[in-house]
Amino acid sequence: VRLDEEDPTGLMSRVPMPTTMRLPSSAFSDGDVVFTNDYETDESGNVRAPHDLITLTHLHEPAVLESLQARYRMDQIYTSTGAVLLALNPFQNVRGLYGEGIMKKYCEQAEAGMSRRKLPPHVYAIADEAYRALLRTLDDTCSSPRGQPTTRTADQSILVSGESGAGKTVTTKFVMKYLAALSQRSIARQAPEERAYLKVQHKKEQESQTTADRRASYTAAVSRPAWSGRKSALPSTATPAGADPSDMTFLTTSNSIEGQVLQSNPILESFGNARTVRNDNSSRFGKFIEIQFTRSGQLVGANIETYLLEKVRLVHQNMGERNYHIFYELLSGAVDAR
Repeated sequence: VRLDEEDPTGLMSRVPMPTTMRLPSSAFSDGDVVFTNDYETDESGNVRAPHDLITLTHLHEPAVLESLQARYRMDQIYTSTGAVLLALNPFQNVRGLYGEGIMKKYCEQAEAGMSRRKLPPHVYAIADEAYRALLRTLDDTCSSPRGQPTTRTADQSILVSGESGAGKTVTTKFVMKYLAALSQRSIARQAPEERAYLKVQHKKEQESQTTADRRASYTAAVSRPAWSGRKSALPSTATPAGADPSDMTFLTTSNSIEGQVLQSNPILESFGNARTVRNDNSSRFGKFIEIQFTRSGQLVGANIETYLLEKVRLVHQNMGERNYHIFYELLSGAVDAR
């Protein structure tokens, strides 16, 4: 059954049908009509909502939308389509969906060698798969024409795309936080003697700066502004004392590289995010985030490139929208004129 394209009235051609049908949407432009018996249902007669949409027998648009809607109602906002992860913005906090405990589950599943489909689809699983693939390529060795062993590496990429308000910025944060947690986990699992060596090296670095610090102490004490009340700390990736290798809760220490990478997000959002009609924290620019890891899986640095900033927003905003956050933050932190 299809719409009569030659019918100038745009009405559907009438054909006797023994089975009820459902239209994919209110628009008839595509002309597709799907019968109810083309929908897969569970034992209760509800539309089947699998973790992976490719397991559906009839992979047409109505079945996909019905499955996504059914999962959304169950607060299952993540759905796999093969290697692709679909995410629906819940516009609210979903209990038990994120956090250190959930990260630990997906990490332990990967370390046990189980398929990521044993647990429900999740952005943590995508990040974990990229991380493990990166480490595998670093472990693979081959021989050069001269017979010398070389390492074949392959960078891993995670592409986060979607329309405005879909949740791309938040999803990217979850990816970065999970990768930072895996980095801290790898540090905690280093051999005790290696951690002791790193501790000694870090102590030597601190002692090497003692003389210079003493020379500048008087000048710093005199010239330090009144608002400078924060204590400085050397960047360090040392594991907190007594850290459990299976623990993933100590990743946000401000003096760690992982913590510094995560803390770059608020700065970028201040200068590049603004409120729109559909999103109070909409990114008005694109960014390419490159994170570097060592062979052991330790995060050692990151590089962030920005592009396509919406410059016109600086001088003009549509009704109901705002300029970039940084201007309002400056006004909020300013002292009232007396």
